[in-house]
Amino acid sequence: MIELFDSLKGEFCIQRLQNGKVIDEFKDHNYIMVSARKSVSEIFVGANKRRISRLILGTAGYLGDTYNPITEANGFSRSRECLYSNSTVLKDIGNTATLKTGEIVKVNNVYYQAKEYGVNTYTLNDSTLATKFNVLNSEPYTVEIPVKQYTESVFNGDINYSSKTDCGAFVKYSTAAGNTTVEYTFEIGSSVGNDQFITPSSSNYSLINEAAIFVNNRIFCMKCFPSKLKDDSTTLKIIWKIIF
Repeated sequence: MIELFDSLKGEFCIQRLQNGKVIDEFKDHNYIMVSARKSVSEIFVGANKRRISRLILGTAGYLGDTYNPITEANGFSRSRECLYSNSTVLKDIGNTATLKTGEIVKVNNVYYQAKEYGVNTYTLNDSTLATKFNVLNSEPYTVEIPVKQYTESVFNGDINYSSKTDCGAFVKYSTAAGNTTVEYTFEIGSSVGNDQFITPSSSNYSLINEAAIFVNNRIFCMKCFPSKLKDDSTTLKIIWKIIF
């Protein structure tokens, strides 16, 4: 028997644009998550017509330095079921907490991120928090990019999930070099995703460094990347390819 799932791979690209011009870009391979198996099986049997249910962007996909993304080399696990920004647990001093690398615990209104490799159980005290965790300088922030339910409408080869408005997504199906590729394009407009840091004297802004596509409301693929500054003068464009 040939294991088809292991042949799934992907390419991730995020662009930061100003006045319509690309001023910053990051490209890398993509992580297909373990939970994608169930989503693919549901799609095959038609158990759910909703293909892409959402894209979520977050601000906690790093370790120590916002330009040091979490990777498989420093603790990323394909068994993740949510973004790091959505991993916060609330505990008190003296409690125990079992956390994977990069996951977050909130103690006395301070957010701490586990920096040790793997899955570890911690007894939370001042010494442990000071040596085995990084302090986050802000509350984890997420923004959800809405995607409408799948339709069969096809325009110029594109299957349209939502109109290209200030915050939208569309998907293109193509074949190239003997592979079957599904290409998702998400566009995050100037007014979207800027509220991680509220600054009354100037523009609000966010440092976006993680993204995940959800299929049938289950995480399908995820990527952490060096932080992209997002404010009302910039837009983001994500091109995400899944190659079968």
